[in-house]
Amino acid sequence: MLISRPADRARRFLSTLPPAALAQVTPLIAPVMTISLCPLAPLPAEAELIVTSEAALPAIGPAPRRVWCVGAQTAGKVRAAGHTVCATAPDAAALLDLLRTARPSAPLLHLSGRHHRGALVETLDQAGLTAARRVVYDQHPCDIADAARQVLATTPRLIVPLFSPRSAALLAAQMPPRPGVTQVIALSDEVRAAWTGPADRLLTAPVPQADAMRDAVVDCIAAGSAG
Repeated sequence: MLISRPADRARRFLSTLPPAALAQVTPLIAPVMTISLCPLAPLPAEAELIVTSEAALPAIGPAPRRVWCVGAQTAGKVRAAGHTVCATAPDAAALLDLLRTARPSAPLLHLSGRHHRGALVETLDQAGLTAARRVVYDQHPCDIADAARQVLATTPRLIVPLFSPRSAALLAAQMPPRPGVTQVIALSDEVRAAWTGPADRLLTAPVPQADAMRDAVVDCIAAGSAG
């Protein structure tokens, strides 16, 4: 099983798999990008923050803030850091709906990566809310190791969970020709659309959440074991 996330997130995802499932695969961690913080300027004190990726969390700082979150895991980390979670949504589209309904009076500041998709801030502006974007982290593409590429080219069965459109596109561009079976599991339809690599079976998690992705991977492992 190939995990193309940054190494710390890859290990954390693997730790969520049941031991029985994990024992049936050989994990290969091969990140296709690294994440670094941008120089951080003080955030406006009056703004409520929008966080769509946990990579943005270091930019919040220690002072208590009000934060709108994508993902239960991100929201949990926001609370643990002493901030107030205004709402949690499974994806950016759902968060947008929540914000348009709640219509917070405070200005909104989206803490984003340099490479982002969608038009969250622009749509909020069109809805009459005050919103801006602050780039607080960068995602740098990187090549997978030659040893990992050799494994991918020879393993008879490969499971590839994909967590973001950018990582899906970066990995697809590096995938060597494969003689074996490739099973790809995308976190969302957007991630699935970004995959242009080999796929004998291409699945999408029922909802874009970590638990759903874990369950989809476990089912995929079990199906391969049974077959």
